[in-house]
Amino acid sequence: MLDVFSSGVLLAWLEMAGVDPIELNAATRQVWQGGLSKLILLDQPDPIASDLVQQYLDRLAARGLSDQVQGVWIQAGPISLANNVGTTPLPAASLTKVATTLAALQQWTPDYQFETLIATSGPVENGVVQGDLIVVGSGDPFFVWEEGFALGNTLNQMGITQVRGNLIISGNFSMNYESNPIKAGEFLKQALDSRLWPAEAAAQYDQRMPPGTARPIVAIAGTVQPQYTAVQATPLVRHQSLPLAEIIKQMNIRSEEQ
Repeated sequence: MLDVFSSGVLLAWLEMAGVDPIELNAATRQVWQGGLSKLILLDQPDPIASDLVQQYLDRLAARGLSDQVQGVWIQAGPISLANNVGTTPLPAASLTKVATTLAALQQWTPDYQFETLIATSGPVENGVVQGDLIVVGSGDPFFVWEEGFALGNTLNQMGITQVRGNLIISGNFSMNYESNPIKAGEFLKQALDSRLWPAEAAAQYDQRMPPGTARPIVAIAGTVQPQYTAVQATPLVRHQSLPLAEIIKQMNIRSEEQ
């Protein structure tokens, strides 16, 4: 005899919810034996389940997330106990990853690397850029804190410690998954100067960078400014991303279901 709901935590929860597990087992066997085409879902809202769902949604709301894009469905056998926009089609990050991975591999080879060009609008004198520091992105989707730290250390190794002008963001540049040029540029400005690191950046340095990695100091005197047209500049660094295969592997670990 198949008793799906006869033991364990689920049994205790069902009993608290006032659901008879014996009747539920019988109903479940009838559904399975009769085939999915005969499934009849009984809408029987449960106060405990509904309260749990609401607590979950309240926690998300406290983080600024809308409950209208949070699909939740709790079901036991043929009985629907609680749901939130449960019948509304919503994108699921873990499924979307499959499509984006296939699309990326159709567009580029697994060893493809995105290039981010770093240039200046003026000469470098005694470690100081007499002009703007210019970033020209090419669509690197995984330019994160660690990339910024490495770039800052590269500039330090070249003897550069200050920028008199602004940080100019041009091309397709994003950082920490932020594509807004002003916000992405602010992240980069912080990453280049360890004295400006927020707690998140410091944590990434401690957790992700090899022991003994230098803390970069490239002080930018000006502000972050977007540039939507081609600029005349002198190239300094051509920063290569991780190979596409590694980018996909790393990005598929992360989920953003909001």
